[in-house]
Amino acid sequence: MKGRLFSLYARQYGLHHMNRLHPVDGALNGGSIDLAAAKDNTDLLYIHIPYCESLCPYCTFHRIQYDARSAAAYFQALQQELTLYHWLGYQFTALYIGGGTPTVNSKLLKKLVLFARKLFPIDQLSVETNPNFLTNDNVLFLKDLGVNRLSVGVQSLQNDLLDQMGRLNPYGDKARILAHLSRAIPEFDTVNIDMIFNLPGQTEAQLLSDLDTINNLKPTQVSWYPLMPSRQSAKAMSKSMGTFSFTQEHAFYRLIDDAMAVQYQAGSAWCFNLKDHPSAIDEYVVTHENYVGVGSGAFGYQNGQLMATSFSIDDYIERVNSGHSGITQMQRMSHTEVLRYQLLMQLFSLKVPHRFWLERYQLLPDQLFGRELKILRWMGAIDIDQDGIRLTQYGRYVWVVLMREFFMGVNQYRSTMRQLVNPAVQ
Repeated sequence: MKGRLFSLYARQYGLHHMNRLHPVDGALNGGSIDLAAAKDNTDLLYIHIPYCESLCPYCTFHRIQYDARSAAAYFQALQQELTLYHWLGYQFTALYIGGGTPTVNSKLLKKLVLFARKLFPIDQLSVETNPNFLTNDNVLFLKDLGVNRLSVGVQSLQNDLLDQMGRLNPYGDKARILAHLSRAIPEFDTVNIDMIFNLPGQTEAQLLSDLDTINNLKPTQVSWYPLMPSRQSAKAMSKSMGTFSFTQEHAFYRLIDDAMAVQYQAGSAWCFNLKDHPSAIDEYVVTHENYVGVGSGAFGYQNGQLMATSFSIDDYIERVNSGHSGITQMQRMSHTEVLRYQLLMQLFSLKVPHRFWLERYQLLPDQLFGRELKILRWMGAIDIDQDGIRLTQYGRYVWVVLMREFFMGVNQYRSTMRQLVNPAVQ
């Protein structure tokens, strides 16, 4: 009951922020966004590539079917927008390329990365891909490109679930996936495997089988995401996978937490790093508070400003080629909202030292979050000592719920924006 009340609050919190996004003028001169204001404390650049070989029914990210002509114009527009941020004085040191499927066109991807490296002192590069891409030649290509963290969307190692998810034919069965992963894991500082739990129809035996396989495979990092559908994607998913429910989510998370603890340590509420592996690179929302989002359907956050770019590929290209940024929506958070957002994101990484708050606000967390911390203590979700705030084992699941609900609000916004562009899109 406690967790359900808190999760409902988190969902409303996520929806609240998405609903407060309002149209803005992204023009450099006379526009309503000051893009240069946060350049000195923003070192992470996120680039969104919306193209996919195949569209999975459960996915709520901004994505469209790959089209070679559209992609060529889009990648060119990305370079134009990167030039804008270079002109504004940004010095990004970390680049995360997500999607969609960033590796859907390796030639365009290489050209984009080399262009970004000419403009910015990038020393950390993360790229998302799918298992079928990881041939010998493509692994060498990504390694030569300077990829430090490779994130592979696996989602499940059960062939029947992969089939229901629409991933079996385009991305391979369990045997092929494991062969591709075994090839890639030794070649990069961090290889992250994205898995989803609480899928419709997923059984405890299937989950335990996947956990056993992963512990034998020993990738550097595993992210276990709870399924986070929007209303539209839940409806589309029900046709091939069945009805979505939260009933087994907590029990499944406990199985994951117990099984992963043998060889892994939690880096965030749903990300686990191989023990004694010094080079694991975590998710960017954990390690970078401020970040710029470039590309259609990207989000950025800078000093209390939440920004979203155009979800229309054509509109994005036209805006950027006209000298504007791709940003079309934004909202400025109040001081209280910024504090709550920081608490949510910082505790996602499991612990926050008191000095984080003292250095910024000259106040201890009890003085900033008296009511919230009392509720979390009452739930048994946190411990507080002289050094800082730490999530308990139960608290890690509470934070999975909070982040899940927050992102479900974000996903609902994504679905709404996509349907405004194309009403036929789920």
